[in-house]
Amino acid sequence: MLPQAMRVIIPPVGNETISMLKTTSLVSVLAYAELLYSVQIVYSRTYQTIPLLIVASIWYLAVTTLLNVGQHYLERHFAKGGSR
Repeated sequence: MLPQAMRVIIPPVGNETISMLKTTSLVSVLAYAELLYSVQIVYSRTYQTIPLLIVASIWYLAVTTLLNVGQHYLERHFAKGGSR
């Protein structure tokens, strides 16, 4: 029963996880120590705002891309299991 349920569970859970990752940049307003907040601390000391923001956006893009690819393969794996 779990493999059948996984076909239905994976897309919304994966999308919600990726959405939460994308919205973590909003947490920097609350002074919570995450990627964008850490970048703000460093560029307040070094005054290199643009290069550090580019690095942070590349990290967000890389992690989001990895999660999307992982979700794609999980969906494909469980879709094959249902066609047998």
